[in-house]
Amino acid sequence: MWTTVFERGLKAIPLSVDLWIHYLAHVKANHADDEATIRSQFERALAACGLEFRSDKLWEANIKWENEGKRIDRVVALYDRLLATPTQGYANHFDHFKEVANNNPVHTLVSKDEFLELRAYVRESARKRKEEKDKKRAGSHDKGKDKDKDKHDDHKSSKSSKDKSDKRDKSQEPDAKESKEEKDKPESMETEEVKEKTGEEVKEDEKENKEPVEEEKTEEKMEPEPEEEKEADDHVNSPEEAEAIKDKIISRRKKIHKATVAAVTARWTYEEGIKRPYFHVKPLERCQLKNWKEYLDFEIEQGDEKRILVLFERCLIACALYDDFWLKLIRYLDSRSEEPEIIPRIRDAYERACTIHHPDKPNLHLMWSAFEETQNNVNKAAEILANLDKISPNLIQVAYRRINLERRRGELDKCAQLYQTYLTTAKNKTIAGNVVIKYARFLNKIKKDHDQAHVVLKNYLEKDPCNTRVALQLIDLSLQRETVDEKEVVEIMDRFMGRDGLEPDQKVLFAQRKVEFLEDFGSTAKGLQEAQKELQAIMAKANEAKKKREQSPPKKSSKESSSASAAVTAATSASYATGGYGYSASAAPSSYYGAASNQYQYGDSSSYGYSTWNQQYSQSGYGGYSQWSGYGSYY
Repeated sequence: MWTTVFERGLKAIPLSVDLWIHYLAHVKANHADDEATIRSQFERALAACGLEFRSDKLWEANIKWENEGKRIDRVVALYDRLLATPTQGYANHFDHFKEVANNNPVHTLVSKDEFLELRAYVRESARKRKEEKDKKRAGSHDKGKDKDKDKHDDHKSSKSSKDKSDKRDKSQEPDAKESKEEKDKPESMETEEVKEKTGEEVKEDEKENKEPVEEEKTEEKMEPEPEEEKEADDHVNSPEEAEAIKDKIISRRKKIHKATVAAVTARWTYEEGIKRPYFHVKPLERCQLKNWKEYLDFEIEQGDEKRILVLFERCLIACALYDDFWLKLIRYLDSRSEEPEIIPRIRDAYERACTIHHPDKPNLHLMWSAFEETQNNVNKAAEILANLDKISPNLIQVAYRRINLERRRGELDKCAQLYQTYLTTAKNKTIAGNVVIKYARFLNKIKKDHDQAHVVLKNYLEKDPCNTRVALQLIDLSLQRETVDEKEVVEIMDRFMGRDGLEPDQKVLFAQRKVEFLEDFGSTAKGLQEAQKELQAIMAKANEAKKKREQSPPKKSSKESSSASAAVTAATSASYATGGYGYSASAAPSSYYGAASNQYQYGDSSSYGYSTWNQQYSQSGYGGYSQWSGYGSYY
């Protein structure tokens, strides 16, 4: 049971260092003799939150446990990872590592390969230093010999000059004395000298002949001697050599520590700006939100994906109620969506954001649904939209998404059912008018049921007779028939102009359209002339109403009616103020008359007031709806 509770907590808050320490204490208590299990859980903890800036306690707990078991090589391996990780207590870690290195035998500090490498390096460095020292000594000895030689040469030259002067004195004596002595010299003395020389030469010859024999005997004696024993892997020649290897181990780690110090320095300002690293329902200060945003931008610029994701998770603990940071995480993950392991992370971010922290934020749910649909998980996408529709009803944006999702997967009957449901439950006439227009287009273009689309629009006009957009859509639908029914179109226009409470400007607009239609599609001239007379009478009434409005002070009215009246007046005043009909000068857009007769050119949309009606009805009641606003980068 305890393990299950811990697992739930660690899944919910994987960056909680204190929770991991409590969990590891639980593991050590229940698996005291299982070293592998305990180590695997420590590794799991370090993988989850070892990069957290305040994770020093977790690292130290792991090092302490390995140190208690006298596993010094694993302690050093942990320090190797810790010294390369920017954490809050970075300054003390290197000192602690040096204590471990100085208090333990050198061969226990590192792996076998690294120890042999460093031992070879230290011995090679010592050999080179010795050679350089010997060279210096030999150089100083040669200089002393040269000085002695110079003194000896000076003494010899002075002696030779003295001998030469003596010889000059003796040369004056008669040479006869010298020849006489040579004659008187006995033969026996000459023979003895020759013998002495011959004996010395014989001894030298014997000596030379004897040396090779002795060398051969020496070689014969050396052959049977055994080879030297191989040196042990953990052997060091002297304490000095061991200290040199330790110094080299420490110097290597010192380079890593310096790089980590630089990384900590670059992040220290941002870390100091985090005043509330935990979750709270109270809103964060703007300066802290700004600090988190800048910190994330900095880390993203550094490009270390693991550190970026850890920082995002830290941020989302404190800023969980701010959907901007969830969207920032999703955009970052989406930029790396080519990597297969990123897709589950994106799904997890959406799920946590939408089901835990922001269940009432439609934009996030719409993006989640679009993401699932792009991953071919259409059922999940439909489920998300259905849940959102229950949480936030009467959102036209959600309604359109649900309908179009069903259309894309071929559920046309479901689409029609949803259209009818939203048409019935619409909270105002404007939204209902927008829905019925889309429903009619769906029936006509998708289901190819023109008559049913016509019936839907006519029935709605009975409920909302002054809805200009629906009336225009009904006319457009009639003109899209293969054979245009003149009577049907004229009847629609007459019925709309006969409505009580219709604005004079709207009547002028439809009277102009009737004249234009009969001129192009009418079967009799009489009908066209009657339509022109009717237009003149309606224009006269509209001008009279306009003069009354100008003479009388403006009355307060609703924003909707005043804006609609002003827009229609501006659009139509130019066409009938001068007495002209304003329907023969320019071309009408094909969207009004559809595909019935492309060879005809109709009046410009401004003369019919298309832009006016679009302005008035296109977005009102949608709540700022944009067809693709929630899809982000998926469509």
